[in-house]
Amino acid sequence: MIQTEGVMMGTFVQGLSLFILGLFLVSILVPVWVLTARRARQSQYRSSFAAQYGVQLDPSFRMASGPYGNWFRLSYPYWAYAKRDGTKDLRHGTNPLMTPSSVVHVGEFEITVRDFMQAYGLVLWMRTRGVPIEQSELEQREQAAHRADVQAQQTLIGAQAIYHRFANDPGGFERFCGDLLRQQGYQVEVTPYVNDGGLDLRLRKNGMLTIAECKCYNPQTGSVGRPVLQKLYGANAAERANGMLVITTARFTQAAKDYARDNGVDLIDGGGLSQMTGVRAMAAARPNTRPIPDLMRFVPEDARGLYVRSYESYRSVAEQWLQAGPMVRSGPQVAATPSAVWVLRPPIPPVATRAVPLDGRSPRMWTD
Repeated sequence: MIQTEGVMMGTFVQGLSLFILGLFLVSILVPVWVLTARRARQSQYRSSFAAQYGVQLDPSFRMASGPYGNWFRLSYPYWAYAKRDGTKDLRHGTNPLMTPSSVVHVGEFEITVRDFMQAYGLVLWMRTRGVPIEQSELEQREQAAHRADVQAQQTLIGAQAIYHRFANDPGGFERFCGDLLRQQGYQVEVTPYVNDGGLDLRLRKNGMLTIAECKCYNPQTGSVGRPVLQKLYGANAAERANGMLVITTARFTQAAKDYARDNGVDLIDGGGLSQMTGVRAMAAARPNTRPIPDLMRFVPEDARGLYVRSYESYRSVAEQWLQAGPMVRSGPQVAATPSAVWVLRPPIPPVATRAVPLDGRSPRMWTD
């Protein structure tokens, strides 16, 4: 009896040992199998991406299949506990820099990487090779601001050119304005330079009379104030014109604009005069001017040292994008350097999809 119980106990212990060993092997082999399958799937994604777009991604980019489309979303780094200015709050002993993943969608591929500069560099790289990735809201805002700056510069240069031409010839400026208005169908009478009765031009069109005053002021420092408009309004007491107009190479003060609105005086400032003359800055010959976003401003000031090399490499890609512009696609391959390799070394291990601390290593961005 006792011997039988001993045999049964030995068999149970042996079976339990084999079961525990099996669990141990499974706990090791299953993660290895999952990791191997994941790496094989990532390799397959990268091969498919390279075959379709001619760009071989580094394993630091995580890839998956997603809804079809060409767009991206950038996520910026931040301290887990930050002060109001975004810098690190030193009152917390454990306060890592958080780096959420940025996402780039190209066709049916979804690509994630935790260095947002690398993500945007990839966007520009793909655009340079003819892939039409949609503009983000940030890009749209910055491009609109850039266009406004270029337009303002063009206006200033145009008005400045007119000012320098007639700065010492007020009579010539009046005749110049008269010629512009004559091109718009007005019959123009230029009044004598002296004793002009408070006006410079009489304009007639469709039976209507308009009187005008012309002021050639420095566009950078000059402005037309309310007294000029009041003088023209007073002159109209004798002229009884249907309309009044003030033209200048500079700008109008707010008081002058308010007076013009309340008393029916039309205004043409330096910008409007530039448009009338067709004078443009050299930048007008370069449509589709595109600004390069300064991505470093999205990094907390006290963490920017970690992104220096990423930023330098991003700027290198951005300069190529700016100079080359979009290239023509031909078939499934990219016409320009289809063997290009995008090699990125992120400053963090690319294993998690959530925000994780940055370990401080500088990245080597990309090489061909």
